Amino acid sequence: MWPENEQTQNLLNRRKSGDQTAWNLLLQRHRSAVQRLVQMRLDNRIRQRIGVSDVVQDVMIEANRRIDRYLDNPGIEFHLWIRQITKDRIIDALEPVMNQHRLVIDRKVIEDDYVAGKHLPPDKALKYQLMYQMSRITRLKGALVHDDRLDVLSM
Repeated sequence: MWPENEQTQNLLNRRKSGDQTAWNLLLQRHRSAVQRLVQMRLDNRIRQRIGVSDVVQDVMIEANRRIDRYLDNPGIEFHLWIRQITKDRIIDALEPVMNQHRLVIDRKVIEDDYVAGKHLPPDKALKYQLMYQMSRITRLKGALVHDDRLDVLSM
C-alpha cells in the first residue's frame, strides 16, 4: 500500500539537503496511499459532506508544515508518520459530525457488534466494541487499542 522505503529515504535525504523538488515527489508518491486510507475510513454518507480530496489536501498541508521537525528527529518511518497525520485529519473531519449527533448507525450494526464480543471476557469485550471505540476517538497515542471496528463501520 505504501511506497517502498529505500526511495522514500533517498527523497527525505534530498529534502533535508534543501531539495524542494524531492519533497514534492515524496508527497506525490504517498498521495494515493493517503487517499485510499481516507476513503477506507470515511463512510460514503460522510464523504458526501466531507470531500476525500479536501482531507487529503489537509494532510499534505500539515505534512508540509511539520516536515522540518520530522527530519530533525524522525523517530518512526515516514509512511507511519504521514499515516498518523492522515488519521488525525480524519478525526478532525469526523468530530463535527459526531458532536452534532448526526452520525447515523444502523441498529443491526450495533447488535452485531455486541454479539461479536460476547465470547470475550467483559474487560476485553468492551475495548473491542464499536461504540466504546467511537466514544474514545482522540489523537492520543493508544487511545484506540483495537480500531478494527471503526474500519468495518466505514466499509
